[in-house]
Amino acid sequence: MRRILALAAAVAALAHAPARADLVKIEFDLGASSISAFGGLVTVPPDGTIQAASATVIVTGQGTSTINSGPVTLKTLSLSGTVNANPLGLVTVTGPVVANELSPAMGSLTANLANAFFPNPLLLIATASIQCMGAFCPIVGTFPITLNGTQTLNGPFTIPIGNLGTPGAATLSALFTLNLAGDAVLVNLVGSEVSRTFLPEPVRVLQLGAAGVALAGLGWLRRRRE
Repeated sequence: MRRILALAAAVAALAHAPARADLVKIEFDLGASSISAFGGLVTVPPDGTIQAASATVIVTGQGTSTINSGPVTLKTLSLSGTVNANPLGLVTVTGPVVANELSPAMGSLTANLANAFFPNPLLLIATASIQCMGAFCPIVGTFPITLNGTQTLNGPFTIPIGNLGTPGAATLSALFTLNLAGDAVLVNLVGSEVSRTFLPEPVRVLQLGAAGVALAGLGWLRRRRE
């Protein structure tokens, strides 16, 4: 009887252990994003394609649908596209554009879970090789455009995030400005959730495992007494 009472007390203690701020990883597809350049003369799409774009947001919570305000991380942000434009019907502008996040950005999620605020700059590695064919290319810009280096998006910046409490329905949006050889390029990020993973802290995993063992032991002792 004493063993049963001791195991029951252990299970109760584990069940009432303080809630911990475990991690929730949310993957976003940014394929609906767009790029606008050369004063709006070129917008991709339709003047080209976004071939791949994604990002990962990590927040804290007690499960996939119970999200906390507080720390948030934006990581693995990447976008690649191809320009294939005929601005004003006078020239042909073509070439690839690629941007990848250099290091994770740390910020905070607001109390209403609607905005992620980042106080520091966002660093990207950007590459591009844009060509222009036609006599009127100087009207559009200075070509060829070759870019291969770090782009700094000055902070602070805010990223609206919606539906965080509904697994599979979260959304993300943001508007950034890149410098493409002196020309301002607007990147409009539009993201939708594709996966969500609950990542309990190691201590919490041990707690849950210990609770399972204790419950199994309690059941075994009861069967022996029957």
